[in-house]
Amino acid sequence: MRYGPTGLINWSSPLVTLCIYQSGLELRATVPWLFPVPRWQARYDEISAVHWLGRTGPDSPLVIGLAVAKGVMFSTTDGSWEIFWTLQRNQVLDTLARRGLRIETKPKRLTLFGPGK
Repeated sequence: MRYGPTGLINWSSPLVTLCIYQSGLELRATVPWLFPVPRWQARYDEISAVHWLGRTGPDSPLVIGLAVAKGVMFSTTDGSWEIFWTLQRNQVLDTLARRGLRIETKPKRLTLFGPGK
């Protein structure tokens, strides 16, 4: 998970869980008492777009360093953003598309300070 406006802190799997509900999404700590991560929630109508980050290719359960980092970025109607890092990005994008969210086909570029224009 990486979030704005500063966007300098990352929490990765398995520390963060993406929960997909009927009305919206939630990013939360997988084990909150062990590693406190800020919780983020958004209704579907608050999400303006979903972007994909990282290398192209199939989902993989293998972790081979930062080169395979993949993620899903949520842009909200108020201009903020959240990133969910996952090795199952394509599966997450398919699930979000079935919920009616707009998936951007062009990959989003990520800089040290957040998403590029």
